[in-house]
Amino acid sequence: MGLRLEGLLRKNRQSEIFTSNHKLKPMKRFTLIIILFTILVNYKGHSQHAITPGLGFKEIQLGMTIDKILKILGKPASVISVKEEKKKWKHSGYNPKEEFPFLVKFDSAYTFENVNDYAIWKVYAKNNSVVYLNVSSYIFDTLITKHINVLDTIYLYGDSTRFLKKLGNNFYTKADKHQNTEYVYLQQGISFIMKDSQVRNIFLFEKLKANRVKYFVRKLKLHSSKK
Repeated sequence: MGLRLEGLLRKNRQSEIFTSNHKLKPMKRFTLIIILFTILVNYKGHSQHAITPGLGFKEIQLGMTIDKILKILGKPASVISVKEEKKKWKHSGYNPKEEFPFLVKFDSAYTFENVNDYAIWKVYAKNNSVVYLNVSSYIFDTLITKHINVLDTIYLYGDSTRFLKKLGNNFYTKADKHQNTEYVYLQQGISFIMKDSQVRNIFLFEKLKANRVKYFVRKLKLHSSKK
């Protein structure tokens, strides 16, 4: 179960040495066993959380109500309107008209900075229903992010070879002034932000139908991988 459990077992072995040298009374020895057993039963490590493109996690998915999301992720650090979110994007040097969340349309943006097992930083919702998810490696440490994967193959901090092999070459790209490159799979409902050849963000959205792809490509100013 990881380093924490190894430490626990090490302490257990030390306890065995202690008990063999000091001959605890049967009742005390029984109590010690119960305490150790309780700790083991209640030990909670970080389990793997797989992402399905165009859908989300098993427990957190596109289309879910915000109320259900909050029960899992807890209280958000902030909840802001579209107008306020636009200001933040502009302040960071982006044009909201050319960014995905504003094309899928939302009315509220929820930011999570508390620790959560899904490394979800932002949730965008419309009419109380989730329409866009931002999974980030920047907010949460590797104890959490290393347990996030896409289709049990693609991981945060991994390179592009895995998602290219798993998802194929039918994608679009977009680079920004911060030296990020986004690989967008419009018809599969997922995109990846690459920074220094590593996956740093995973975005989830509803799979686009063929008749909507051209519109998004034009609005987002995407470049096709096909020559």
